[in-house]
Amino acid sequence: EQVVETLSPQEIGVSLEANASSKAVKFHIARASGIKSIEYQVVYEADSTAAERNEGGEDRVQRGITGEATIKGGASSYSSEWLDLGSCSKNVCRYDSGVSEVMLTLKIVKDDGKVYQVEKTLEL
Repeated sequence: EQVVETLSPQEIGVSLEANASSKAVKFHIARASGIKSIEYQVVYEADSTAAERNEGGEDRVQRGITGEATIKGGASSYSSEWLDLGSCSKNVCRYDSGVSEVMLTLKIVKDDGKVYQVEKTLEL
């Protein structure tokens, strides 16, 4: 059983930002040296779509985005791509509405194999 320790966002310099329209977010790690890989999860609550409500769904639904990244050896920082708060296919995006808070959870694997978790919340 692997022990996952908690790091504060300040310890590795994690920041989370939204674009001007608040329809996408990205995260940045200022102190990435010693980090081998990252798994990320962005979770947020949004207004459900008309189709979801028609199927008996709640007015609000939880959505999530997951991914992973490898930190290149010697890299001192890392920035993610913009992560859309919605779904996109064939260059058409349907952004979620009513998103007021985004929660980022990072699972960080260091070069020594130790695993850490970092959480950061962003109010939109």
